[in-house]
Amino acid sequence: MTVNHFIEQKEFEQDYSEREQKFTASNPELLTPLLGSPVESIHQVYLSSPTDEYSLRLRRSESEHGVIYSAALKTRGEVQNITLERTEIETEISEATFLHYGESGHYPEVYKQRYSPADGVTIDFVEGYDMP
Repeated sequence: MTVNHFIEQKEFEQDYSEREQKFTASNPELLTPLLGSPVESIHQVYLSSPTDEYSLRLRRSESEHGVIYSAALKTRGEVQNITLERTEIETEISEATFLHYGESGHYPEVYKQRYSPADGVTIDFVEGYDMP
């Protein structure tokens, strides 16, 4: 398949712009009780290197609604007005595809618990880090 073939597909007529700001909690102990709330358990596998032009990651997300497997390709983006703006294209993948890469032991992995207290606000408790 060629790039032109993908561009012609209906799903690529959508806006895939992502705007992101990251903050570090000044009092992380105040956020710890949130872990008792409904959370999403996430296992991410990175198939790209931080030096690559694009970021490619696979994700297994488990919540009260079930398990979803996905892949995302993101540009490096640009910081504008303290906000990272970049393009992200995400699609669902099969469990077998995720397991092929996720269980190989050859790629960097991240485990985290995600809590979303409000629309557009996400708090990640990343395994191995003291602060969300």
